[in-house]
Amino acid sequence: MNIRLYFYGGVEGQIGGNLILLLTNNDGLIYDFGVNFKLRKMFFEYPYVTPRSLNDLIVTGNVPDLPIYTISHNVPVSYAFISHAHVDHCGYVPLLNKSIKVYMGYMAYTIVKSKNEIRLRKTFENDFQNVNVEVFHSGREIDTSLGTIIPVHVDHSIPGSYGFISILGKRTLAYTGDFRLHGTKGYLTKDFIELAIREGVTDLIIEATNTVLSHITSEKEVMEKLFQVFSESKGLIILDYSESDVDRFKSIYKAAVKAGRKVVLSPRQAYLLYMMIKQEQEFSWTKLDLPSLDDKNIMVYNSCRSRNKALKFLLKVLDQDRFVTKVELIKEPEVYVFSANFYNIEDIKSIDPPPGSVYILSSSEPFDEERELRFEKLINWLDVLGIPMYHIHASGHASPLEIRMVVEEINPEKVYIVHSENPMLMAKYLGNIAKCIAPIRGREYIL
Repeated sequence: MNIRLYFYGGVEGQIGGNLILLLTNNDGLIYDFGVNFKLRKMFFEYPYVTPRSLNDLIVTGNVPDLPIYTISHNVPVSYAFISHAHVDHCGYVPLLNKSIKVYMGYMAYTIVKSKNEIRLRKTFENDFQNVNVEVFHSGREIDTSLGTIIPVHVDHSIPGSYGFISILGKRTLAYTGDFRLHGTKGYLTKDFIELAIREGVTDLIIEATNTVLSHITSEKEVMEKLFQVFSESKGLIILDYSESDVDRFKSIYKAAVKAGRKVVLSPRQAYLLYMMIKQEQEFSWTKLDLPSLDDKNIMVYNSCRSRNKALKFLLKVLDQDRFVTKVELIKEPEVYVFSANFYNIEDIKSIDPPPGSVYILSSSEPFDEERELRFEKLINWLDVLGIPMYHIHASGHASPLEIRMVVEEINPEKVYIVHSENPMLMAKYLGNIAKCIAPIRGREYIL
């Protein structure tokens, strides 16, 4: 079987925007189809300039000119395998032709679907409602016309993350998706590694996000540092974390309870949490161990915004004593950990946190020019309000040492490095243990 591999995103120094195309003489499949935020911001800025058509995305290079879209005929691809629900891996999936069956993990699809349900502005590029999705769980053997594809769970900063092991005749290809070993569920990634070894993987596509200034920090350390700040601070805690990072939420929750504080979630965060808990209850193999929204230590912020779909839903399903407004936060700031970020600056200003309040950034630092500018504005507002900032975080991605260990254990013939600003650096770092390739966009690679 002639197997050809093409990389159309997540290469040439791009973190995210992954799109990997695998073709044989008879059929094809895609691994991930995500948004490259850096490239997108070169041409579009909501709400001023937005894509009006698929052609806008193609001519700007945001998506490749391939016959895989809703308007395409004679589509050479029958399957798409999505590793997880981060937008840089799944954001452009709604553009795919409806004849393409899209495979996602149960929890990944729950997250995507939940965000879609509360989205105020749905467009041709972000509406998942009519996507042809089939869900899977780890270890399921999916038979395709190309061979057998086995999704295997990995640990990442969002639940429902998977790598894929594809048995394609004489070649076996593994794609890690985004992963780590230092997280609370590193054993999930070890399951992926063990199956890759057993299946005799010949070709490995691996992410290498962390190449420069990589920090070795565990989630346990994050929780301990959060507790220290929570317990020693006398004012309001304002905390910025990724809404889908359940490990971080659990660390925040545990630290807050221990420090005698309550966590106040945004309606959007609470809605996602509600849907993930519901999914966990329905399917026994999804073990997130999340606290219930009925927990007295978890509150939902009622911003009184009438257009907020998540808030409308939660007001119907939760008791009224589960909600707080800015009145409570102003009255007893020392009782709460208020989940907010730059986009909630108006709420933060209206609360006017008292002296002794702090802001905690518990997500990655800004990594492009636009985020730098947004971050600078946030810093300026915190300066005006007299609120210092702490950065307490553990990465959702593997460290260089973890990446090297994975390559050594799987021992493939070839390694393709993706999702990295410095793919050549990583290729040299791994150069004495495998033949490493930093893929060129659109170039053909024969397995």
